[in-house]
Amino acid sequence: MLRLLISAALVCAGASAASGAAAKDPWPEGGRIDVFLCEGSARACDEGAATPEERRSIQAVLEADPRLAEVTYTSPEQALADQRASGEAKRSNGPPDEFPELQLSDMSGFFNARVLRSEDLAAVEAGYSGFPGAWLVSVSPWSYWDDKSDTLVTMCGEPGELAQFVCADRGAATEAERQAVEDVLTGIEGAVVYPQSPAFQAWTELGMSARLSLDESLVEGVYVDTFLADLPAVPDAALLDRLIGMPGVYRVDHFPPS
Repeated sequence: MLRLLISAALVCAGASAASGAAAKDPWPEGGRIDVFLCEGSARACDEGAATPEERRSIQAVLEADPRLAEVTYTSPEQALADQRASGEAKRSNGPPDEFPELQLSDMSGFFNARVLRSEDLAAVEAGYSGFPGAWLVSVSPWSYWDDKSDTLVTMCGEPGELAQFVCADRGAATEAERQAVEDVLTGIEGAVVYPQSPAFQAWTELGMSARLSLDESLVEGVYVDTFLADLPAVPDAALLDRLIGMPGVYRVDHFPPS
């Protein structure tokens, strides 16, 4: 579990060395814990759906833990609404999504809480590895972007076995194409733009358990370049459409503050 704290330290160090947002504002302290209940997707739990008593018990345990703060519950209905809203703010030059539209029966309600100190992340993960009535407990360092309204611009990647984003009939985005996108984003008054390298993106997007056993030889070349932009206002559709129309851009997503 010590490597968990090392992971968080490496993420922070990578952010501090990068340009843009991380140089302007410090990476936040602590992290988050998410407890996904056997609700909606009760088929994921052999014991069946979470009972009201189990839900109240989980909430009471989280609220009583002095290492945690801001305990909230998101219902399956709200989780579905959030997922659909996120989908509406996506622009893509790639193939249509392979998955059917989410239904309420696909969703789980979940508790979320802030872990106040980075040094407590490993202990929280070890202590809350499972709850009766929950099918997943996830602990992760707090992301720089979790409390910000961020717009994610993903560039075209090289075809490859593990590449996530490949634009049809072309290779990876060129340096000139990446610079053009950065120029548009940094040209917005009040915007803070953070370019992500493939290695840094792979490290931060992988799940906590995957990071603990990560073969670092798999990091380089797996993911593609992206830009995260904290904009002074919610971007309108015209800006998102302008970005997705630029050469070398695979996808544009907007996420409100979490």
